[in-house]
Amino acid sequence: MQKFKKYYILVFIMALVLGVAIRELTTSKFAVIKSSQAVGVVEEIDFAKTENSQTENNGKININTATREELIGLYGIGDKLADRIIDYRVENGNFETIYDIMKVSGIGEGKFSRIKDNITVE
Repeated sequence: MQKFKKYYILVFIMALVLGVAIRELTTSKFAVIKSSQAVGVVEEIDFAKTENSQTENNGKININTATREELIGLYGIGDKLADRIIDYRVENGNFETIYDIMKVSGIGEGKFSRIKDNITVE
């Protein structure tokens, strides 16, 4: 009987710990901040402007104001490349021409030729 009592207590404690862990994972928000971004750089997003940014620019994405999600919407731009574009913008300021996006690591002439008709710097 003593052996079963220890077993039930152990199972109860494991269920309790698992329940707390699941609750924490489902209610917590996780943020990944690069050390270069943790120097107090805050980017305020105007959601009203973001929703209409493509229609205001004839369907083109302004690479100086585009959100991560908008950049990912461009052909061949994934999570990491979108982050690099935003990091470049934060560190170096706005792009002066659309050709300046080729200064971002991972964007060469081939990738640029596929997105050039869909981007602007207005």
